[in-house]
Amino acid sequence: MRECAVTCSENPPIILVVEDSKSILQELQRRIPEELGFTVEAAADFAGAERLVQDNPERFYCAVLDLNLPDAPDGEIVDLALDTGIPAVVFTSGMDEQLRRTVLDKGVADYIFKDSRAVCNLVRSLGRLWANRDCKVLVCEDSRSMREHVSTVLRRRMFQVLAAADGKEALEVLEREPGVRVVVTDFAMSGMDGLSLVRKVRETRSNEQVALIGISSNDTGPLSVWFLKAGADDFLRKPFLTEEIICRVEQNLERLERVEKLKDVNESRLRFLGFVAHDLRNPINGIRGFANLLKGELTDIDGEQQQVLDIIAQSADNMLLLVDDLLGVSAIQSGKLELRPAVTDLRSVVRDRVTANRLMAKRKSIGIDQDLEELPLVSVDAARIGQVLDNLLSNAIKFSMPGTTISVRLALLEEDILLSVCDQGPGIDPEEQGRLFQDYHKGKAAPTGGESSTGLGLFIVQSVIKAHGGSIDVESEKGAGACFHVRLPFTPVEE
Repeated sequence: MRECAVTCSENPPIILVVEDSKSILQELQRRIPEELGFTVEAAADFAGAERLVQDNPERFYCAVLDLNLPDAPDGEIVDLALDTGIPAVVFTSGMDEQLRRTVLDKGVADYIFKDSRAVCNLVRSLGRLWANRDCKVLVCEDSRSMREHVSTVLRRRMFQVLAAADGKEALEVLEREPGVRVVVTDFAMSGMDGLSLVRKVRETRSNEQVALIGISSNDTGPLSVWFLKAGADDFLRKPFLTEEIICRVEQNLERLERVEKLKDVNESRLRFLGFVAHDLRNPINGIRGFANLLKGELTDIDGEQQQVLDIIAQSADNMLLLVDDLLGVSAIQSGKLELRPAVTDLRSVVRDRVTANRLMAKRKSIGIDQDLEELPLVSVDAARIGQVLDNLLSNAIKFSMPGTTISVRLALLEEDILLSVCDQGPGIDPEEQGRLFQDYHKGKAAPTGGESSTGLGLFIVQSVIKAHGGSIDVESEKGAGACFHVRLPFTPVEE
């Protein structure tokens, strides 16, 4: 779950907008509620703003302020907002260095230039400020004045700021506060320095969980490189401007949020994929069952009608294979691939799957030879191994020409069990072999019977075999067929 998202409750935050330009004010009154869900209360001058804030200033979460108003041309509106405890964002058409220093010294949360992207930038800043309220930043700095300065700057951006005077104290804070998203750490500190702190944090928290930013006034040696190599995400050299530390913290935070959003989207996609595939099984099984029933019960149909029933049954079988692939990849990518190992006669599993795939091969005039050694009983997930065989055999059938033969071998090789499926198809280009086991990868060769493919079969095969502690590789030359060799660790068990 994302901790730093722009979310509005039933009572949305209220923005005070003080702007004398009617066109700009109208645009802000439209865009802020539309894009952020916030409520806008507006004034065109200082007097109007004063009337809005005098009774209940606490209701305003933030104020957007034009510096040059008809009755307050010198930025007096900023003092009004800050004196009443309302965080201020300055919205101005002109800004020089003196004015910049003045508004920052007053303690504004941000300033936005009135250029072609002014409204977009302002809306983004307001949304960021609202999101920052739920985000924790840890400042680790042994200089009290610098620690307080950085903390003050970040609090103005509405962050929850925690502080530590050295690396050891920072680790204690992180232990108490698992929700910290960004750590800003100095290098030279007594006891544990910043580099050691970064390395220690990275032992338990990845750069998808917390962003680490190094800061230092030390200008000797490639300190920025050492920080990045230790696991930091960013580095800033002292002295830095107020805006620099704000931008670095927020940019790293936004990277974390994008990663989390992508994870959320991917999890939703996998759940949807699983639901759809699961719900498709029943109707497909119904179609296949009725087609096979009609084939067995009807005696007065001609050859063309029989062929139609065969096509329906075969299409249903193909659809079930696709559904199984979708369910398989959903489980794998969501980390929910579960094995149910049991004492198994692996030779019987292989023989049963070969028998089940003979009909499909026979329709294409393809033979299947098997050389299956008698093996001791082993502990495997028989259903998953059957899924592996179905994928390997269906692939071999898809890419084999009529009149060819597929060979299946099962043998014990010292500490491994070898299961091989070899075809006499077109073979696989060497440059393509490295991509065979990627999800949704479809090779250049086309199925010889026009069969469909999701590009998931070999990805599922590799995942299942890896889950069993085994491996799979391919041996192929263009024009000379392909052999897929599965190796499983051999650990005999008693029945």
